[in-house]
Amino acid sequence: MGTEPSYLPLLRKIANAECNAEVYLSAWAAATSRDDVRRVIATVALREGEHTKAFQKRICELGCDVTIEEAPQTAERTAIASRTDVSDREKFEKLGLGDRPDTSAPDRWANYLDDNSIDIATSELLGRFIGEERASVRMFAECYEALVAEDASRPVNAAKPKSGKQKTSARLDRIEQILDDVVARLHSGAGTPTVSEQDFRAGIRNDGFDDEIRITQYEPGVNGGDLHCHEFSARVLVLEGEFILQYEDGPQSFTAGQCCQIDAGTMHAESTGTRSARVLAIDDDLAVEGYAGFGRMIGANVALSTAERRARNQGHEAWWSVPTLYTLDRATSMVPALLNDRLEELGIDFTTVFPTQGLGIVNVNDEDPRRGHPPVHS
Repeated sequence: MGTEPSYLPLLRKIANAECNAEVYLSAWAAATSRDDVRRVIATVALREGEHTKAFQKRICELGCDVTIEEAPQTAERTAIASRTDVSDREKFEKLGLGDRPDTSAPDRWANYLDDNSIDIATSELLGRFIGEERASVRMFAECYEALVAEDASRPVNAAKPKSGKQKTSARLDRIEQILDDVVARLHSGAGTPTVSEQDFRAGIRNDGFDDEIRITQYEPGVNGGDLHCHEFSARVLVLEGEFILQYEDGPQSFTAGQCCQIDAGTMHAESTGTRSARVLAIDDDLAVEGYAGFGRMIGANVALSTAERRARNQGHEAWWSVPTLYTLDRATSMVPALLNDRLEELGIDFTTVFPTQGLGIVNVNDEDPRRGHPPVHS
């Protein structure tokens, strides 16, 4: 398989997002008692499911793979969508759907075709996807506006007295609103404890991070763009100003003295508001680079000819990891319990098993990735 296309992360993101949206929209379509609402919701749900399969298929055609994962908020959104004691209008509002698109500014899909390397087939797929997503937004807006108008036209005195169950539901809705307000305050950074730079540096050393810290200055109004994730974890301390992290479930703001950790695989984007921000950050990507450097070193060695290895007085790397005629011997070199069982057969009285990958890291010439690699113990 060749080099992965630069737009592959976008295709994977779309496939995952569409699959998760289909789940809660299908639950909504099954729960609503109104045929007109069901037609709208079911149509969009079917589109989302079709998009999932189409992008999965395209990714496979490109020689790559994709793993569909449930987003953290999907279960919560599905629970709201499947409720029968909540009106369709309320579901639109709780799920954040039904708003008219702002035609004065680019929408979320405006930059999806900016990558000039996107091939023709993928461009056609993305173009259809963008058109259908925009149509779905308009369908949601029209449906929601019709529900709002219907509620507004209903006479005030036409409302029936609430039953005991309805009163309980109303109280639960008020409690839910209070909890939403608390969560919003937490997301805004309120209540996040502050820490000094000295304590922050001491903490990262205690947690095994390499003491290689980057300090970044962000200007006001920075837009982090699309959500993305890293293969490594990062820890951040705000030194000055306000630093905003955009997550899938909304933004979280941090001010001077507050810190946070972004775990590997967390979808996020960095941004600022009206103020600039000066941020101190540490990540463990050096460990990832340490592993990658070791792999590149082995690859370069295996590519050498016998004469070149002799001239450098260098042995042949990874001889046991290639196909071999004697499968049992290869397995013996890789499975400690099997090696222990065959010691007598091999004429060995005593042996020590050690982590080859860990020992090889000392040969990585670049000091930062070598030091960033965590200790490996047998």
